[in-house]
Amino acid sequence: MFRLSRRFFVYTIMLILIMTFLSANGYLVFENTESCAVHNEKHQMTLGQSYTPHASIFINDNSGFASQGWPGRGIIGDPYIIEGLSFDDGSGTCISISDTTVYFEIRNCYFKRHESGTTGNGVLLENLANGKIIDSIIEQRKLAIKVLDSQNCMLMNNIVYQTWGIFLNNSNSCTLRENNVKANSYGHAFMINDSYNFTLDFNTAEDSSQGGFEISNLTASSLTRNTAHDNSYFGFSTVGSANCTFSLNSAYNNHDPGFILSSSFNCTMANNTSYFNTLGGISLSSTANCTLMYNNVYNNSYYGIFLGSNSEYNRIYLNRIDINGEGTAKDDGDSNYWDDGVSQGNYWRDYNGFGSYPVPGYAHSIDHFPFGWNPVTTQSNPGDSADLIGLVIVISTGGITIAAICVVIIMKKRSSVQ
Repeated sequence: MFRLSRRFFVYTIMLILIMTFLSANGYLVFENTESCAVHNEKHQMTLGQSYTPHASIFINDNSGFASQGWPGRGIIGDPYIIEGLSFDDGSGTCISISDTTVYFEIRNCYFKRHESGTTGNGVLLENLANGKIIDSIIEQRKLAIKVLDSQNCMLMNNIVYQTWGIFLNNSNSCTLRENNVKANSYGHAFMINDSYNFTLDFNTAEDSSQGGFEISNLTASSLTRNTAHDNSYFGFSTVGSANCTFSLNSAYNNHDPGFILSSSFNCTMANNTSYFNTLGGISLSSTANCTLMYNNVYNNSYYGIFLGSNSEYNRIYLNRIDINGEGTAKDDGDSNYWDDGVSQGNYWRDYNGFGSYPVPGYAHSIDHFPFGWNPVTTQSNPGDSADLIGLVIVISTGGITIAAICVVIIMKKRSSVQ
C-alpha cells in the first residue's frame, strides 16, 4: 500500500509539471477567449418580413414620445418603444431624438438603402440620457448612428453595412456591445471621442475603407473582446486617453498596426492578439506609464511591439513576441521596462536561452528575465489557427490525463494481485 501511494504521488507530480509547462509556454489557455466574431455570429439578425414603413421620426422633449403615441411609460422596466419599422429617407435623418431624460428603446428597425443614394443619417441621439438602439440594421446611410453629448446610452447587436459606422462624442457611461460594422465605405467603423466610463465589448469592425476603432480622449473606460480585421488602416487607434483597459481584443489583416496607443497615460493592454497586420502588432508613441502584458504578437510585417520617441516609463512583460517582419520589438523611447523588475520578462521567439535579452532600438532597453518561446505550430491562416491550436490543446491535455489514469489503474491492479 505504501508503494502504491508513493507511485501515485510521483505520477501526479509529473502530470502537474507537464500541465504547468504547457500553460507557461502559451499552449494552454484557461481564460474563455471566445472571439468576438464567433460570439456575434450567434446573434446575427436577418431582414424581417414584417417591418412597417414609416416616415422620419423627430422627438425633442420628454413629452414627444407620448404625444406621438409610442407605447411605454418612459421608466426603467417600461421604456418607450419604437419597434419593427423601416425607413428609407434619402436626405434627412431617419430618427432624431434630443433633449430627453426618459427611458426609450429603438429596436428591430431597418434603415435601408435609398435607391437614389443617401446623404442622411440613420439615428441621431443628442443631449439625452437613457436611450437604447438594439437589434437594428442600418445600410448605406451617410452616418449610421451618431450620439452626441449624452449619457447612459446603449447600442447593442446592431448591424451597420456600407456606411460611415458608429460615432459617439462627449457621451459618458455608455455601452457598445455586439455591434458589427462591415464593408464600411466612407470612414472609420467606430469613432469614440471625449468620453468617460465607456464600455465596448464584443464589437466587430471589418473591411472598413479606413480604420476599425478610432478612439480619442477616452477616460476610465474599457475595450474587451472586440475584433478588427481587414481594415484599410489600423485595427485599434487610441489617442490622448488615460486609465483605460484593453483586454482580449483581436486585430488581424489590417493595413496599419493592429493596435496604436498614442499620447496616452496609465493605460493597460492585456491578453490582446495582433497578427498579419501590415505595419506591426502594437505601436506606442508619446505614451507613458502604460502596461503591456500577456499580449500575443506574431506574423506582422513590421515589429511585434514598437515604442516610438517620447514613450517612457512603460512596463512590458509576459508578452509572447514572434520575430515578425522586421524583428521582435524595437524601443526608441526612454526609461521603459521590459520585465516586471522581479523575475518575469517576455517570451521571445529568438531568445537563445542565455542571459538577458537586449531590446533593439535607441533606448538600449534590456529584458532582464527573458523566456524562450517556440510556438506549437506556425500559424498561416487567421481562420484556421484558433481551431488548430484548440485541437492540439485538447489532444495533448486529454492524452496526458488518460495516460495518468491508466497508470493509476494498472498500479492498483498490480497491488491487488500482490
